[in-house]
Amino acid sequence: MPQVNFNEKKVTAILRQPHRARIEYVDAAVPGLCLRVGPGGAAWFYRCNVGGGKLRQKLGGHDAIARNAAALTPPVSATTLARRMAGKIDDDVANGRHPKIEQARERTEAAAAIELSAHRAFHTMAEGWWSVHAPTMGTRSRQDYRRELDLILAKFADTDIAAVKRGHLVAYLDARARRSSAGANRAAVVIRLLFAHARDRLGWEYSPAAEIANPAKQKLRDRVLDRDEIRILWRAAELAGYPYGHAIRMLICVPVRTSELGGLLRADVDSLGEHWKQRKNKSSRRTDLWLGDYALAILNDCPDHGPDAPFFVASFDRNGVPRGIRSDTWHNALNRHVRPFLDRAADELGLPRIAEWWTPHDLRRTVRSGLTGWCGVPKENAERVLNHSVRNRLEATYDHADYRPQVADALCRWDDELDAILNGRPPVRVAMPVRRSQRRVADAA
Repeated sequence: MPQVNFNEKKVTAILRQPHRARIEYVDAAVPGLCLRVGPGGAAWFYRCNVGGGKLRQKLGGHDAIARNAAALTPPVSATTLARRMAGKIDDDVANGRHPKIEQARERTEAAAAIELSAHRAFHTMAEGWWSVHAPTMGTRSRQDYRRELDLILAKFADTDIAAVKRGHLVAYLDARARRSSAGANRAAVVIRLLFAHARDRLGWEYSPAAEIANPAKQKLRDRVLDRDEIRILWRAAELAGYPYGHAIRMLICVPVRTSELGGLLRADVDSLGEHWKQRKNKSSRRTDLWLGDYALAILNDCPDHGPDAPFFVASFDRNGVPRGIRSDTWHNALNRHVRPFLDRAADELGLPRIAEWWTPHDLRRTVRSGLTGWCGVPKENAERVLNHSVRNRLEATYDHADYRPQVADALCRWDDELDAILNGRPPVRVAMPVRRSQRRVADAA
């Protein structure tokens, strides 16, 4: 075994030489330290006496030691770091610690640190939170919040979650608010819940996301279509035809969300054809919606693609399976298929054209307002038609009635009212006030 007084130049020269067999070069400065070089590479070893026996300890590959040496502050050569490692082994032996046991302990600690680092990665913590929280949400909410979580992960995915500060989160939410106020507020909710989840699992005393306010103030829409606008929209939907024209008219008949309408299957209508057994909705509560004459006429006019197919088919997958209307396609679809007929419908009916913008969700608000204002439905039952919760915690514990008759009565009244609207008649259930002078004239006649 050749003896060499190692320095950086000599080690580099040794490594450049071709080695067809393994050769160990012994360090002249530190007895027992050697560099073994062979066809497979180079590695540092240290020989010493432990408890009356000889020990040969591998310090590591030369390339790995060189990288670690370069990362030190200040950086040193691989030879210097190898000598320091040999000196540490001598210290361990002098203090009664076996080098092999110490090496195993260090490896265990390093593996634990890597595991902890992986556990603290933002994407790992986020997916862990999602697996716990997602099952508690309705379908539409789950889709919205998953979309926001994916956007957050695109920003922070590989970051140590403990390194994310409050300022980083606020800056992200401000940027998100410039694109979408509703999306920014959803992102704020996701961030608060996610960091509360991380706080409980990592033992933080304080979450950087605690008390972060929603970045945008949303203006609640209050658009309600009047009776003439409902007539115009109904006629425009008739001109538009299947599927979006039929779907718009169905939204006027039954005030559901667009995502719920797209998921309406033929199997969801009971055998008598009177109720829509709605199981998939935002609140995850089943509600049975009575189908009036107008609603049944629309459903009967839809193409039949089988009992498990949706009524309102917008496309087919590559296997020919029909797919219902998706909520994220409504905006563009209405611009192409329904809105172009609005002016024509208004002219046919001799009514002023619709000037104010409307959305499909405005129809849900319109029907809700009509149930109370035109049909005289008690507000609690009108809310049940929309599948909104009208119970406090105590009532939710004891009241498990399905209110099917009340919901059916409300929708029956709305079907009568819709017939009056489409034929240009005044409200059916709630009479308009009549002046005393008009009543006297009527009585005299």
